[in-house]
Amino acid sequence: MNGSPVIDDTILFVGLGRMGGPVALRLAQAGFDIHIYDVDRAVVGQLAARGLIEAPADRLAHLRYRRTLLCLPDPGVVAGFLEGRSLERDAGYSRTVADFTTVAPSFAGHMQRVLIDQGVDYLDVPLSGGEAGAASGKLVVMASGSRAGFAQVEPALRVAGNIVHYLGEIGAASRMKAINQFVYLAYNACFAAGLSMAKTAGLPEAVTLDVLRNGAPRHPLIEDRLDKVLASGGKEGFAIWRCLKDLNCLEDVQPSGLPGSLLDAIKLALEEAKADGLGSHDILAIGALPDM
Repeated sequence: MNGSPVIDDTILFVGLGRMGGPVALRLAQAGFDIHIYDVDRAVVGQLAARGLIEAPADRLAHLRYRRTLLCLPDPGVVAGFLEGRSLERDAGYSRTVADFTTVAPSFAGHMQRVLIDQGVDYLDVPLSGGEAGAASGKLVVMASGSRAGFAQVEPALRVAGNIVHYLGEIGAASRMKAINQFVYLAYNACFAAGLSMAKTAGLPEAVTLDVLRNGAPRHPLIEDRLDKVLASGGKEGFAIWRCLKDLNCLEDVQPSGLPGSLLDAIKLALEEAKADGLGSHDILAIGALPDM
């Protein structure tokens, strides 16, 4: 590594979007020294105005941080960022990368193998709880990888979320996140399918929504966001393209005791909606919500 190694406990936080920005801010407010980086200069400026420090170019280029937290859109962006660093081994200090990005277990294993050869410990650390949870610190944090790497980042993880689980070998947390997303998306897909069935049957949309929201199907998975989705015409919420990305992480875990067609049916409905130009709409758009 060029120059003297930097061995302070500053955390590099990369990816300041809908989840990353609030988490980085919470960590800074909790007293952690945070350096931030994002390709979006505007969001970097917004957080800099609140006291966070932009990562110096040289430290960023060589990843001269004990701890780096990533919260990026997809695995391709993760790989692009890490492969663009000059990650030379340095005996002066250890480096741990904790990746909040939702990735497939095989990707997590691949990144661990690649980075360990360069003296960097990689953990997959997906989050669940959405933007509201990121802002309030009420996130479920799932972590897997080496125990030593987990110990390095655990204090920060316990500020990012109120529930933290260490699941062992690399990829285990990504499997857990994929199962979490499957349950969440399956409920939403079934709710949307019910709306579509009612529309085909000629039943009043307002009555259908009232029955589903107040009868046995009512559930916080819908109730805490349905009004927002309706008000935006389906353009706010859990975008269909994001749903497909998450479901694709179920690469080596299939629903046990359920027909294999269940997952396929959900994917097909989402893919058809995406093909119809609804990729940026909430998953409930596949049920033709009123006013869409």
